[in-house]
Amino acid sequence: MKVSNSIASFVLLLILISKNCLCSEAQQCRPSGRIMGKKPPPGECNKENDSDCCVQGKAYTTYKCSPAVSRHTKAELTLNSFEKGGDGGGPSECDNQYHSDDTPVVALSTGWFNDRSRCLHNITISGNGKSVVAMVVDECDSTMGCDEDHDYQPPCSNNIVDASKAVWKALGVPHNQWGGLEITCSYQLVRPALLCRSSMADAEPFDASLDRLEAAMANLTAVDSDLHASHLHLDTLHASMLFKLDLISLKLDTLISRQRSPS
Repeated sequence: MKVSNSIASFVLLLILISKNCLCSEAQQCRPSGRIMGKKPPPGECNKENDSDCCVQGKAYTTYKCSPAVSRHTKAELTLNSFEKGGDGGGPSECDNQYHSDDTPVVALSTGWFNDRSRCLHNITISGNGKSVVAMVVDECDSTMGCDEDHDYQPPCSNNIVDASKAVWKALGVPHNQWGGLEITCSYQLVRPALLCRSSMADAEPFDASLDRLEAAMANLTAVDSDLHASHLHLDTLHASMLFKLDLISLKLDTLISRQRSPS
């Protein structure tokens, strides 16, 4: 039937989308240029959380984009302080506010930040067997760096999820391992939101979600087949009823004809 076919087609479309790109960023992200590092003035460049400072004369690659988020897009979870005086620099770009280290917030690379379109949106970060929801409040600038506005720190890579201490605490990562964790990002199908998972700890459950979706598709296909068979059965019943109605109509015509005939 048309309805069941539409449902099956819709679920198939979701599977195809989940296996391919689910966002509007460019399919291939290439470097946009380079900047030369400048030595920070005395007292500049906050090294909190082991932040890097620009090196005089070193070339740093810049990006205006981030990798397209597909089923398994590699990203790096880093550590940042969004507090006043922290290594994050000035107030957050999304709300012009500082945020406590005890609040789960993140900054995204320029491409994923997408010109503030993801401001104040929540993302789910999973790893070490745990998950935490964090709000996007700032941009991790991939286009510029090594200047006063960026605290004389290098440009961000194009696949960074820069998280507060609260995120790392919620994930239960040992403190001596804070600062760099490889994760995998994707998008939810039902409610558009970025999902980031530790690629090592959560790859199997992440794959299992697609397996469940494919199993649901198989079940819908079976239901569609049953509905199709029922539809054929109804067509047969309909044809039989029409045939019987034709017979009744013929008999009525015969009776009427006999009554009208002269005795």
